Amino acid sequence: MVVQTRQRLDIHSTVGSTASSDLVIRGDRFARRAKAFELSSAADTLRFKPETVFQLVPGAYNRVSIHINPKVVGYRQIQVNLVDVDSRELISAWLVMISSTSPAIMRTYDVEVSTCAPLHKKIIFKNPWDMSRKFVLSSSNESLMRVK
Repeated sequence: MVVQTRQRLDIHSTVGSTASSDLVIRGDRFARRAKAFELSSAADTLRFKPETVFQLVPGAYNRVSIHINPKVVGYRQIQVNLVDVDSRELISAWLVMISSTSPAIMRTYDVEVSTCAPLHKKIIFKNPWDMSRKFVLSSSNESLMRVK
């Protein structure tokens, strides 16, 4: 029987926005080549930085950034492992607890749709900030929405 300890990391986010956090690893006596892996079938988008194999500095605190972009509202957990790629030894493990909420509804639109005819509805969106920003639109059915 193998007993493995895992650290817990809580991440709170809004659906459609990216939340970031750092996984902190203390290097041991010698340098290792390591890579982070996730064990999950979640519908969320999870990325690590660095994404490829990297060098753990011995005796120092090393960081791996985790970026999560939840696609659905709810509460999930993801197992994250940091593995030595040469010896395949487990260096560290985390249980990442993700809670995601729905975004605030700023505006709603009432659209009347007939059953047999296609509908084209133009929705004008204005940037409320003084500086330019990049906006990403998403839908539960991407084939029905088209941005021009």
